[in-house]
Amino acid sequence: MCTRQVRARCGEVNAWHWAHKQRWDCDTWAEGESEWHRAWKQRFPRQWRECVIGSHRADIKSPRGVIELQASAISATEVADREAFYGEMVWVLNATDFNLTIRDRGSYVTFRWKHPRKTWWTAEKPLYFDLGQRLIKINRIYDNLPCGGSGSFLSYDKFVEAFSQPKLGDKLCDGCWMPFASRQLTETRLYEYYTMDLDPATATKGAGTDSFQMIHPCSIATRQ
Repeated sequence: MCTRQVRARCGEVNAWHWAHKQRWDCDTWAEGESEWHRAWKQRFPRQWRECVIGSHRADIKSPRGVIELQASAISATEVADREAFYGEMVWVLNATDFNLTIRDRGSYVTFRWKHPRKTWWTAEKPLYFDLGQRLIKINRIYDNLPCGGSGSFLSYDKFVEAFSQPKLGDKLCDGCWMPFASRQLTETRLYEYYTMDLDPATATKGAGTDSFQMIHPCSIATRQ
């Protein structure tokens, strides 16, 4: 558990929350944010960025699931841990230095990967390689040497459009455009901060706490 000092943030733009007095990051999965990270996050609504889920913070949480942006090296164990934790998710990898040799076959592409990051051979969630101007949606990676694979080109706009659409039957919140789902919550001390998708008509009371009025992840729960 983090023991750093925090202060209340009660502004008029973002949901009220507790923040560190100094800019330490308690999320063990966090990496330094680059221009590449920021450019990707700016493609999505502010409400979907840096969403707290349990003890971690997803880069982007869209109606279609979590989008994890990865630029630095990562272990196979951490890949498996994140996939198990987030469940419904995809990876977007900064592949500008992957040294891929790509052949456009018309309806699909094939590639050779000269120095493959073998970690990604173990990924079970969908992979998207960001080439700098467009993506490759990976269909298959051959986990041997010489490494190669296949996929299809995808524009940034098409990716954003696909992950911004609600699933069939989902009802979206007018405030943050996220679907209402199961009654999950993330607890902090002194206040209860609801960060997952919740039914706005439901009020809950945590064990050992006062009662709270719940709205949705676009707002914090306030003491009654």
